Amino acid sequence: FEGNNAEEVLSKHMEQQLIPLKKKNPKVSPALGRVIERMMEKTPEKRYQDYKGIIKDLKGLESRAQTFQKLKNATLIFKIKPRAEVASV
Repeated sequence: FEGNNAEEVLSKHMEQQLIPLKKKNPKVSPALGRVIERMMEKTPEKRYQDYKGIIKDLKGLESRAQTFQKLKNATLIFKIKPRAEVASV
């Protein structure tokens, strides 16, 4: 939330819906956006109850990102290799 002072920002946080992070910054992954939105929930019961839940979800995001990168790299290698073989034949 944006405002001219801390009181205005707090008031907006309490009264307005959070703008999805993806709308503010399209480069942010939807999964990271969900973690941040959960941290910003207005209802305390819907927020993380301790730091362990946040760390668990962030580590899960990191693991998925690493897996995705490996798959992406493997796909690039797979796509590149046949072309190189065809060119040499």
